[in-house]
Amino acid sequence: MNNGKIDSDTAARRVWLYLRARPGELVSSWELAQETQTVAVSTRVAEVRRELRRLGLPEEIETIQRGHKFFYRLKKIENE
Repeated sequence: MNNGKIDSDTAARRVWLYLRARPGELVSSWELAQETQTVAVSTRVAEVRRELRRLGLPEEIETIQRGHKFFYRLKKIENE
């Protein structure tokens, strides 16, 4: 089973690729759900975060809450 993997055809991969195509851009959870045809966006984001660490990729997903709305953006991790 490949649930949550970003190196195979999963909802987590679709979320990652969508955010990756928009580096630094805030994307609402609604937009992510609609554009990636997925549900449980926060779960998909958590899966992507886990995969980024597992694969050692220099990226992270930032979450910003404005009122009751959540926004996400993919950022490169700068080496110190």
